[in-house]
Amino acid sequence: MTKTRINLYDESLLPTRQRLNFTLLTQSVVAVLGILLLAGLAIGWQLSTVKTELNSARAESDRLGQQKQQLEAQLANHKADATLVAEVTELQDFLALKRQLLSELGNQQRFASGGYGSLMTDLASAADGNVWLERILVAEGELRFEGFAKAPTSVPLWVERLKHTQTLQGKQFSTMTMAREDGMPLGFILTSGALREEKP
Repeated sequence: MTKTRINLYDESLLPTRQRLNFTLLTQSVVAVLGILLLAGLAIGWQLSTVKTELNSARAESDRLGQQKQQLEAQLANHKADATLVAEVTELQDFLALKRQLLSELGNQQRFASGGYGSLMTDLASAADGNVWLERILVAEGELRFEGFAKAPTSVPLWVERLKHTQTLQGKQFSTMTMAREDGMPLGFILTSGALREEKP
């Protein structure tokens, strides 16, 4: 009795090897540089706006301070008037709110002039060509990064490098989502706080 063997092995069934596309890598680097340039322009505009608001608030605070002194002088020279006392009290409360606003604007100015610039520098130093960002959000100290990666392992390695930078040292990221659409690289969203999560 003769036995016949049939070889079903075919090299065409093996998965094709993916090679690094130099064009895609170049486009990724150009995209990162473009994002950094746009971020720098946005930072400059925001810093200018904060400075204008700060100067306006300071001028208003000085004016209110002078008005308060005038009213207090009137109180010292005349008998206490209920309406005048109420006006002074209201002005004092309003002046306290203005001073609080000045303090908040000062904090925003310091963050805009130093924090964003340092963040952009640290993001550039952590880049290795395997992850590129399309969107960066900073709100009340919380961060949100949206972009693409060449492989699922690229994002955790990138996050680990970010944790060793000066700006993001010790920063904890609470959520990370990944998704891949047809014909697109692997997309991801990384957030550090309560910023609203969206599907990449």
